[in-house]
Amino acid sequence: MTRLLIFTPTYGDGPLQETLDSVAGQVFDGELVYVVDPDNPYPNRDMRNVVIKYKRARQITLDGEYDGLLAVEHDMLLPPDAAQLMWATPSPVVYAPYLLRHGSNVLSLWQWTGGRNLGMSLSLYPRELAALRRAGEGPVCGVGFGCTLFRREALQYVPFRGPEDQAPDLPFALDCIRAGIRPWGRFDIECGHFHAGRWLWPWRQSEAEVIGRIYMLADVIVNVDGDSKRLKRGRYYSLPAETREDLIRAGYATVLETEPEQRADANVGVREIAIAPGPAETADALQAIIKRRKPRKTKIT
Repeated sequence: MTRLLIFTPTYGDGPLQETLDSVAGQVFDGELVYVVDPDNPYPNRDMRNVVIKYKRARQITLDGEYDGLLAVEHDMLLPPDAAQLMWATPSPVVYAPYLLRHGSNVLSLWQWTGGRNLGMSLSLYPRELAALRRAGEGPVCGVGFGCTLFRREALQYVPFRGPEDQAPDLPFALDCIRAGIRPWGRFDIECGHFHAGRWLWPWRQSEAEVIGRIYMLADVIVNVDGDSKRLKRGRYYSLPAETREDLIRAGYATVLETEPEQRADANVGVREIAIAPGPAETADALQAIIKRRKPRKTKIT
C-alpha cells in the first residue's frame, strides 16, 4: 500500500482552517500521514526556517519509509483529488498550479525550456499555457512548493538546500534540471492561495487581475500595486490587464502575434514584473512530450 507523507511548514497562528480541511478531505487509495511543523528556530518570518523545515520533511520521509512527500503550504486550498491525481502521474516531481503572492500574481508553474536552465512563469506564455491546460498536464521546470509531490527516489537523489535567505524552491528546480529530472505539472489540479483577505485562483481570477504580456513601443514609468516600474522600449513585460490596456490605449505598448528573435536571461525571477523570453518549445514538440508521458490509470476509492 502506498504511504504518503503530507507536510505543512508553518509559523505564527499555524495553517488556515481551510488548508487543514482540504488536507483532511483528500481521497487517496493508500495511507496519508499529515505532519504540521510549527518549530521555528529563528524568530519571525526568517527564510532559514523554511529551508530547515523542508530538510526535516525530507528526512522524515526517508526514515519513515514513505513512498513520497506531498508539500502543502499553510495558506493553500486543495481539491479533494489532488493527492491521488499527483501520485498517478509518472514523474519524480509533480507540481499543482496556484498564483504566487509576491509582486505580480503570476502562475507558480514555470516553463520547461528543454532541460537547459530555469524558465519563467507560464503566465508569460499564454499560447503555451492554453495548450497545457487543454492537455491537463505537461512538462514544467517548477517552481512553487505550495502543492508539490516529491517521490522517494527524487528526494534520495536531490536534497533541499538554501541559500539561507531564500526559499528552497528555486535551488531545487535548478538541481532537478542538472540531475536530468523532468518535473511535471498537473494543470487540472487548481489550488487556491490565500492573500490579503481573499483566495487567489489560477483560472478563476477576474479579467482585471489576469497577468499578460505586452511589447513596449516606448520607455515609460508606470505604477503597479503602489510600486513604480520603469518599462523599456523593445522589451516584453508581464502586467495586470488594467495597466496593459492603459499603456496600449496611450500608444506606449502593443500585443504582437509574432515575437522577435531575442531571448532574455532565462534565470531572471518572475516575482516582480519580468521581461519574457520567447517560447522554448514549439506547439508540436510540447504535444509530443505530453503524449509520451500520460499518467497511470489509478482508481480513486
